[in-house]
Amino acid sequence: MQGLAVDDPILLESIPTPNIAHMMHVPGQFPRSLEEGLDAYFAVVVSVSQHSVHWINPHVGQIDDEPDAFCEFASGIFLVFDEAAPLPRVRLRPVARDG
Repeated sequence: MQGLAVDDPILLESIPTPNIAHMMHVPGQFPRSLEEGLDAYFAVVVSVSQHSVHWINPHVGQIDDEPDAFCEFASGIFLVFDEAAPLPRVRLRPVARDG
């Protein structure tokens, strides 16, 4: 996983999804200064297009916003996942048996 600091909203589309976004509780300018404090929360960004950001707010669920509306609350800090190796195939078994 790596952290990215994004300073231009036009770059949102270039960030791999899904990712984790640092979100502020009150709207403001994008990106945020660290002097504003870090009283915030994390959200999952599912997908980004030129006209929409599909994200999951842990307080209200799934949201489709215009990029400008999303950026009002995004701090500009994103956590991006590295590609992981595929999981090995395993045989699943029940944890408990009936009767």
